[in-house]
Amino acid sequence: MKPIKLTDALIEEMKSEIMKKIDEEFAADKLKADAEKSLGRVKMSDGSFSFKRDFKYEKSFKYEKSDRRAKLVISPMAYAKMLTIIMSQGKEVAWHGTTERVNSREFRINDILVYPQEVTASTVDTDEEEYAKWMISLDEETFNNMHFQGHSHVEMGVFASGTDMGHREKITAQLGDDDYYIFMIWNKKLQWSGAIYDMPSNTLYETDDIDVEISLGDMTAGDLIKELDEKVVEYKYQYKGGPKNGVTPLCTMYGGANQTSPANQSPSLTKEENVGGNAHGNFPAGGYGGENYYGYGYRHWDYYD
Repeated sequence: MKPIKLTDALIEEMKSEIMKKIDEEFAADKLKADAEKSLGRVKMSDGSFSFKRDFKYEKSFKYEKSDRRAKLVISPMAYAKMLTIIMSQGKEVAWHGTTERVNSREFRINDILVYPQEVTASTVDTDEEEYAKWMISLDEETFNNMHFQGHSHVEMGVFASGTDMGHREKITAQLGDDDYYIFMIWNKKLQWSGAIYDMPSNTLYETDDIDVEISLGDMTAGDLIKELDEKVVEYKYQYKGGPKNGVTPLCTMYGGANQTSPANQSPSLTKEENVGGNAHGNFPAGGYGGENYYGYGYRHWDYYD
């Protein structure tokens, strides 16, 4: 998480750091030494000399790690629309979305709207005139609740490019003190990255700070997965009894072929011919139902106790 705008406290902190840096880099003794060093190696091409010093100050901001995370819920309709856009298009495509703030750190995407655009495999461009016409055509409620912009990266990674960051800067520059805005990038692997600019809390939530949930109406996808974990268990076959008719119950020969006892094994079969069926017809080639049960024991009561 990072701050979006400079607060009075941050400004005072930066002032102090800048003045300290100026004192260190532009102290009289240091300037004199630098000037003498420049004079000693100068070659004048036009009969003139100049001496200057550049000053640069940079500071990166990041809040201390905390449990203050953002939650982003995507409605069933919005998710279905995004999936349709992402999976059906072979070019990069962008979209807007209507949203709502649920509480101070929870946001919900309700619907997706595609706007006029020209696309390539890796770019999205809008005709300003056509885009303005589209915006004017929206009803007031939709226009006022449109706080989301997403786009696809097709088969590429979901990092934000320089172009993406430039686009974000243009949008966030227009945000008021009570506004928020959500950005997401998706690809066909359904990987995503995101950013939520929340002006009231002066917080930029980045991908690692955001928990995304897909709403399924009365529950989320996370709720459904939890229910599956509680109610669905993997069947574990426990073999009881010995082989019957010379057929070993576990397919252990040649990576999944049915194995007969040495007495019944046909010595004339090659490795390739024996794969997928028993030498003496105890099982049809490929197993019951026409499928290979590679790596599993056959469970058929005609052959097992």
